[in-house]
Amino acid sequence: MRIFHLLTLGLALFSAPAFGAQFTCDDPDVEVELNLPVVSPGQTVEVTLRNNSSQLIQLPSSCLFGAVYTGSDCTGAVVYGIGCLAVITPIQPGQEWSQSWDQTDLAGSQVLPGTYSIRIQWWDDGFTQLHSCCVPLTITTCQGPGTPTCAPLPNSLGVSSTLCAQGSATVADADLSLVAGNIPIGEFGFFLVSATTGQSFPAQSDGVLCLSGNIGRMNDLSQLFQGPFGSVPIDFMALPQSPSQPILPGDTWIFQGWHRDGASSNFTNALTVTFL
Repeated sequence: MRIFHLLTLGLALFSAPAFGAQFTCDDPDVEVELNLPVVSPGQTVEVTLRNNSSQLIQLPSSCLFGAVYTGSDCTGAVVYGIGCLAVITPIQPGQEWSQSWDQTDLAGSQVLPGTYSIRIQWWDDGFTQLHSCCVPLTITTCQGPGTPTCAPLPNSLGVSSTLCAQGSATVADADLSLVAGNIPIGEFGFFLVSATTGQSFPAQSDGVLCLSGNIGRMNDLSQLFQGPFGSVPIDFMALPQSPSQPILPGDTWIFQGWHRDGASSNFTNALTVTFL
């Protein structure tokens, strides 16, 4: 638990986007964004490239991307591909280009939950360098309340640890569980909760902490989970805050999972839940 003592110190936090995840690639003036870095089956994945530079950039085809890979680093089999015209597509300074994927494979069927990746490439104005960016995305194993936010970093398995919810966000039902997936086998973890988003990179961790402010730990013995999968019910009467807080209709809370990962540790994506 030693790493979590660090979270109470004055770590430098900076504002994180409530939705989407930005990726700066090998050209610092070009940004790639996913509308949601972690999605449930059936949700549309939208990829956007923004030209923040003062120079024209040019896509090598009519598509922003031509394929989705089964590996998290743009390797492995192509699970989805699209026919692109071999025409140069210019993107002017300050402009953006978007393309979506409906999570279907080459046969038109919903792909299995897991971690995938999309490669985006573009030329500079003089066609002297082909730039590249590989963007990972995760499809969760459960469909429930909440919006996944804050892109997680890969763990020792080479994939991102995931967090989703199962059950109901209605307070009167008092039936909602947090579900962690892609956890390294045998590694233990627990869930965190806060009313405030953030983004920091704690020492002794390879992941991103997506919470700030009053961060509570659901780390009673009955609330710990162990990889590769963990499910823990939320206590609607006493969220671990200082002091403990009941969940009330209209409340919005942000949850995240932390877990050991060999000599280090990592985090899942965050999950924002508004209760009814």
